[in-house]
Amino acid sequence: TVTVKNGKPSDIILLLDASSGVDPYIDEIRTAVTEFIGTVSDEPGDDRLALITYTDAVKSSTGILSLSETEADVWSNFVRLKIRKLDGAPNVEAALENAKTVLKNSDTTRNQIVILLYDSSATTTDAARAAAITAAEDLRKNGVELFCVDYAAQAQTDFAAALATDHFNKTTDLSASGDFTAALAKIVRQM
Repeated sequence: TVTVKNGKPSDIILLLDASSGVDPYIDEIRTAVTEFIGTVSDEPGDDRLALITYTDAVKSSTGILSLSETEADVWSNFVRLKIRKLDGAPNVEAALENAKTVLKNSDTTRNQIVILLYDSSATTTDAARAAAITAAEDLRKNGVELFCVDYAAQAQTDFAAALATDHFNKTTDLSASGDFTAALAKIVRQM
């Protein structure tokens, strides 16, 4: 569970790629994130969550909010409204930098977890990959646990491996069905 690992509550940042690459998976991602929020909010403890959608820049963010029973409905509504295809290529570095900024104001006695849902094949330049890797390294150096869920058909495995504490790929861990719910459930078990 989220809070049992070391007895501390968690601040969890979900970074959701909302670029055109998500279009084939939008319904599955929406379902997976809604179920993830339900699972985390059912856990004992005082976990908090921020939900951030991005393409070339951050498009929307909730900020870190607690996961009380009444707020679960707010989260579900946010997921339904905000996870949609947007124009622009995904900027993984900008998303990770935004997570770093949000966590900078977080209570450091809490576990800090970032879950990045992205399409590695859409990060096409060496400069963009290097910038994203540097941002990921900065997060991990600050004690943030970083999970990545890649929905690329052909993942850039070196890029993916350099980003995450743990990484799930559509073609291997998620299978061809793109079972994002199972990937997020696996992350909950590992947090």
